[in-house]
Order: sequence, then structure tokens, then C-alpha cells
Amino acid sequence: MGAFANAQIGIDSIIVEKYYISNAADAAGSVGTLPVGSVTYRVFVDMKATYSLQALFGKPAADNVTSLHPLKVFTSTSFFNNEDRGDTSPNSIPSNQLNKNTIALDSWFAFSGTSNNQVGVLKSDDNGAANLIQTGRSGASAGMLANTNYAMGIPLTTQDGMIPGTPGSVGFVGTGGQESIFAASSQAGNSFIVNDGSVYYQGSIAGPNPTGTNRILIGQFTTNGVFSFELNLQIKDTNGVVQNCVARNLDALATNPVQYTHPSLIYTSSTTNVNVAPTVSITAPTDAATYSVGSSVTITAAASDSDGVIDSVQFFVDGVKIGVDATSPYSYVWVTTSGTHTLTAVATDNNGEHTTSAPITISPTTGINEITANTSISIYPNPASDIVNIEINTTEQIVNATYAIYDVIGNMVSNKKIGTLSGTYSDKIDVSTFAKGLYIIKISSNGGLASTKKIIIQ
Repeated sequence: MGAFANAQIGIDSIIVEKYYISNAADAAGSVGTLPVGSVTYRVFVDMKATYSLQALFGKPAADNVTSLHPLKVFTSTSFFNNEDRGDTSPNSIPSNQLNKNTIALDSWFAFSGTSNNQVGVLKSDDNGAANLIQTGRSGASAGMLANTNYAMGIPLTTQDGMIPGTPGSVGFVGTGGQESIFAASSQAGNSFIVNDGSVYYQGSIAGPNPTGTNRILIGQFTTNGVFSFELNLQIKDTNGVVQNCVARNLDALATNPVQYTHPSLIYTSSTTNVNVAPTVSITAPTDAATYSVGSSVTITAAASDSDGVIDSVQFFVDGVKIGVDATSPYSYVWVTTSGTHTLTAVATDNNGEHTTSAPITISPTTGINEITANTSISIYPNPASDIVNIEINTTEQIVNATYAIYDVIGNMVSNKKIGTLSGTYSDKIDVSTFAKGLYIIKISSNGGLASTKKIIIQ
């Protein structure tokens, strides 16, 4: 069993995130050579929920069953290594140093970690609540890591893709010391190629799971050249069954462990390092739609990416994030509140680039009109700020009619006895002293409830 099959392979894809693009301030202040326009790539393994990662490996051609499976990480120029606290893995980098200089752009292999007590997630999966990369740095670090180039997606000062957690230890075996190209003292290395060895974790490790996904960061690589890799991964499911996922030379006869392949295990960046942005639009509700306050509205969006895949779509109301969906068709159910609202959706692709949809505006229903068998009641304008008109038309006689206005916690704020109704009744209610918010108007007859209406005061 060796043929590629989505239903059986334990990985869904390799995600390459364009984490950061260095600018002139970064280049001028960096400890270590960091050319302007250098791209920091983060590489994630996206696995099915029941799998964990054991190693990245290179395997030689031993016989007619086992083909050559080299592990390759390469750039056409050289990898950037920060010469102050940089390392071949991030576990030795103190997290409180990541806001300084360009330490956060160092190149390394990882098993989830980005520092001694932080783990990596996609920037789009980070809520930014505990950002380590902050604005307003002073001294030698002033102005650094602050680029907002659209091609790199979310700025690091907004969401830096790091959350508290325990990083997995990184080991190297049979690599011939090639990992030294990522050491703090090295700036010249450009290739890591292993034919009989591995970058391994002692055991197996799953992703930190901040959004219900199983994604694990396996490396960060900064370069101003063409970045490429060929990855071979050893993963294990919860039953202890091991899979080898190889970039090339699939062994059709391999059975222990079973081999699979996936196209995302091979990657080459664009020579211009320009990613095509995803597209996104809100398909429901329609622009200028109306709604009842307190009702559930399903916001749906269509998103696509011409040179990759959509990682997630985030939904916003009035600029505030209300939810995210990582699976097409993309949607989120929102319980409406009073007032007119602007809806937008933000799609993020597998390179971390994002696009915001055209805004959709929705408003609460105005002129609420509810018709009973012989009576119609209208309340307008709605929303209102000074005067609310109430109009009742009936073809029957209504005895002992009253109306009362309540706030959302049930306090009566106004009431009036109307008396006997027949034909048309109208009244103006002064609401200028009411606090802004949602109110309920109850119209009763003979002590029984005849109708309940909502009114918004703004």
C-alpha cells in the first residue's frame, strides 16, 4: 500500500506562511546581515486530529524496495541567523528577547516552539491578546519588526503567531553537523540536505490546537533568495501506527511503515516573493438587508486563492472579530444587536496573506407592522431618537386598551391608558429622555396581551 490517498494519509497539507518581510529599519539595525526584502517563512505540518509528528528524515536507497528520500531545505542565497541569541532551534531563545532587534526572524528547525516557553501558530490563529512583538520599541530596536507590507499578511505588532506553551525538544542525528548553518555565528549557509539522518523529537508531538486544528510548526527560515524544500515526515496515529510521508520516489512495495506522498511536501517560493492575494466576498446576507433585533443571522462568505489554498475566513461586525471558519462553505451565526451594522470577512491563504471583503450593511427593521385578524399596529420611526408614533387601526371595538413600554430587563418606563378603541387611534410618544437601547412596547386590551413590539432608541 503506497499510493497517495487523502482518506488514509495522516497529513492534510504543509502550510507555508509568509511571516514577515524585512524593511530598511530591520536591515539597518539587525545583528547579522539581513537584506531589505528578506522573507521569513514559517512551515507548518497540518495533520489529521489523531496524528502526531515524530521526525523529519532523509533515507538512503538501500535496496530495490527503498528509494532515495533526501530531506532538503534550501535557499538560492543564504539563511539569516541572528548573531545575538540566535540558535539552531528556538528552545534556547528566551521569549522576553523576541521583541528586541531581529531575534524573532532567526532561522531554525522546531517542534512547535518559537522560544523557550512559546509555541508557534499561524498569525491568523493568534488573537493577539499576548503579543510579544510590540509597537513603540525604543533604543536599538526602535522601528524594527514593524513592517506592514500587505504581502506578508497580518503585521507582527497585531498578531505575532506565538502563544504560551511548551516547545518540543529538537534533536539532530546523521546530519553531519549541517544544522550549524543556522547557528548564531553563521551567515553563509544555504542548504540543508540529509540522505541518512533526521531532525527528530524523542517521542511524538501534536499541534498546540488553539482553533481546533492539529498544526505544528517545524521550522522558520529567513532569506532574500528563492526558498525551497523537500520534506519527508514520520508521523504516528493514536493507535501507534506509523506512516512515512515522502516528497518523492514513492515505494509502492513499502508496508512497514506504510508510505504516502502529498504534493505540498515539495515547495519552491516565487523568485519575486510576491504571493497572489486570496479573494473573498460576503454572499449572505445581502447589502441593505433588514433584521429583527435578537434574531440569528448566518453570515456566509465565498473565498478562493489562485496560487494556494484558503486557510481560514474570519468574520467581523463593525470591525470587531466575532468568529472564524476554516472549512468551506465559510459561515458564522451571529445574534443581532440594535443599530445598523457593517459586516466584513477576511480570508487568509496558506502563505499568511489576507484580503478583506467589500462591506455589507444591515439594519434593524423599520415601521414594524403586525396585522391581527381585525387590527393592524404600526410603530415608527424605528429606530427613533425623539418621537415614536403609534398607530392602531381596527374594525372592531377594543375595550380598556393600554400600552406600556419596558426596557430589556423588564422595568416599565412609560405607560398610558387608551380606553376604548374603534377605527383609527394614533399617538406620539416622547422618547427623548430614554437611554439608548432596545425597548418593548406591549399593547393590551381587557388586561390581556394583544401585541408586543420592539423599538430601538438611538
